[in-house]
Amino acid sequence: MTKVHGAVCLGVVLALAGCDAPTPPQDPTANAPGIIVPDAPRVDDDPDLGWNDDLPEDHAPNCGEQSVTFDFATPEVMLVLDKSGSMVTNTWDHDRDGATPEVTRWASLRQVVENVTTGFDTRMNLGAVLFPAIDAPNQSNALACLMGDGPDASVAAMGGEAVLAALPSADATDIFGGTPATAGVRMAADHLRSIRDENPQAIVLITDGAANCAESASGTGLFLQYDDALPLAAASAYAEGVPVYVVGIDIEDEVLDLPVANPWERLSEVADYGGVPREGGVPFYDVFDEVELDAALDSIAQEVSCSVSVPEHFEGDRLSLSIDGQSVPEVGSCDDGEGWTQEPGAVRLCADTCLLAQGGTTVEATLSCVPEP
Repeated sequence: MTKVHGAVCLGVVLALAGCDAPTPPQDPTANAPGIIVPDAPRVDDDPDLGWNDDLPEDHAPNCGEQSVTFDFATPEVMLVLDKSGSMVTNTWDHDRDGATPEVTRWASLRQVVENVTTGFDTRMNLGAVLFPAIDAPNQSNALACLMGDGPDASVAAMGGEAVLAALPSADATDIFGGTPATAGVRMAADHLRSIRDENPQAIVLITDGAANCAESASGTGLFLQYDDALPLAAASAYAEGVPVYVVGIDIEDEVLDLPVANPWERLSEVADYGGVPREGGVPFYDVFDEVELDAALDSIAQEVSCSVSVPEHFEGDRLSLSIDGQSVPEVGSCDDGEGWTQEPGAVRLCADTCLLAQGGTTVEATLSCVPEP
């Protein structure tokens, strides 16, 4: 019953144990992204399955057994990468070793993107947008906010090579321009919309400051005015089913002058509006060296490639999973890398469990029911 999407294929069988029927979804035959849900039978078709709208409320039908196939589809992911001048004018202790020379933020970002494409190219279809454009000049006018006509690398199977080819080299110093992050997110969302199918989609925004280059600004205001359209662009993408993960590079929690804004507060807002804020006090991935940046992108990649949406009538507290007959525990978070956890509208297999499941094994999911007394 396994359906293949791209490079990742994982069949999961769901059995509903006999008892009270769950509340039916408004459209029982609708498929959530990444899931195949067969037409739900009604009890007037089969007395041991489904539900019947004509039954009295105090009737407790047997919900019988019903099979559903989960399909871990190949995610389509757009990397929206900050290529502003500050990415090369600022350096940091990338490897936590004071004896080695510091490198630019751009050098670290390019290395980490290479790590992601190496580790996840077979598990997700990647594309990229640079902001500003690759040829944005070192000028204090609107040209510094220049964007390309489309993505620098379109989403594609095994797209990692094209993504890397679109990026300046790690030792590049001719990187200029402002921070038109809003235009970058919108371009990524437009591209994903144009190729939308049943595969889940996501945007990963990586930047080292607050957005400027607002459409409403001109002159020096292009760089002094914060572009408050960025959180709205993230919210718009999320409303269309595309979560926006936010990674902040070396972000300062104080008001700066280019633009006049607190970048920590602003990126926190974008992460909230993007629909997938981190738990705890910092909604975005707040990184201060290449080690943390690499861990952040690895965590996001794991989450995107190992989550599957679930239909409305799933109830997580009744769900149990096993792989090849071995029970897989539910965990509060995936920090330990084993087990599974619930997310809003999704089930996520943690890192080690996900790798095991994607090795061709069968994952069995059981949704139990409890009879009324």
